[in-house]
Amino acid sequence: MIRVILALFLLPLAASAAPETWRGEALAVFEGTSTLHDWSGKVPAKPFSATVEAADPKSPHIAAVLQVAVAEMDTDDEGRDENLRKAMRAEEHSRILGKVSARIPREVVQGSSGKVPIVLTLLGKETVIEGTIENWRESGKQVTFECGFGVSLKASGIEIPPFLFFIRVGDEIKVRVRVALTRP
Repeated sequence: MIRVILALFLLPLAASAAPETWRGEALAVFEGTSTLHDWSGKVPAKPFSATVEAADPKSPHIAAVLQVAVAEMDTDDEGRDENLRKAMRAEEHSRILGKVSARIPREVVQGSSGKVPIVLTLLGKETVIEGTIENWRESGKQVTFECGFGVSLKASGIEIPPFLFFIRVGDEIKVRVRVALTRP
């Protein structure tokens, strides 16, 4: 009888330790500078699946691939959007990919921030960058958080020509990805 009672109490823990496939949604917000003014934009990620292994619920392992369409990047300025698509060579490289396979640091789940490696693919070239995860929230079946990182245009091979010969875009683009993961 004691074994049956112990098994009933331990069964939910064992079930939650197995990897699960969660549904994911994300929105990337990006900000840049230029000699004339700062600018920003946004782009939704395609719906994705994330594999979540939560044997330690205070430090879950998450694996996912997010992709955004370059053509959907929106800065609220059609001319700038067109120049952005040209600089990103959207016809050749229509997608930007971000791959994560990492254990989320305990301090993130406990309300602070922490670092995770991200494999970012821009213009067909993979680069490992460091993202900062923060604003972790759990509500019912959903977990939300933000991941911030910088992208160097020069290091990524993205060339934005000057506008009117003197307006130049700054090298670093700041990106903040708002992620929502929903348990099955």
